Amino acid sequence: MSAAGTDGPAGFAVGLCTVTFRSLDPAAVVDRAVGAGVEVLEWGGDVHVPEGDLDAARWAAHLSAAAGLGVAAYGSYLYLDEHLDRRLGPVLDTTVALGAPAVRVWCPDLTDEGAGWSALVPLGEPNGVRRGPGVPIGRFHRLPDRSRRPEPTGS
Repeated sequence: MSAAGTDGPAGFAVGLCTVTFRSLDPAAVVDRAVGAGVEVLEWGGDVHVPEGDLDAARWAAHLSAAAGLGVAAYGSYLYLDEHLDRRLGPVLDTTVALGAPAVRVWCPDLTDEGAGWSALVPLGEPNGVRRGPGVPIGRFHRLPDRSRRPEPTGS
């Protein structure tokens, strides 16, 4: 299996966001994932792998690899706001320590004309992705009528 676990049919893998099991420790999350036939994990940055906690990131990576699970992404709670400059470095460092091939960030509502995103992804960047230290950054938009700004960590 590749690091992102995309060796399944049509390049997809069965995955799980660890925030599904916020109340469990990382080892228990891995056990549940293996028991359910999960192939890859998106490790959440709110409980299991807090931003900037490189030891937690390395431990989650070790647990995943030891169980034969890939790491699909780091699920950060980086919101593209006034804290972006201060928080982007620790988020990318955590992503790299986790061995994740991508990081998820929270973008402004679709009605915000992309405010904040332009600071991260210059116009003309291919596929709407800017690479950090070898890390693609994936956008997560909320629909305006269902939007709830995520609780930031480390702010």
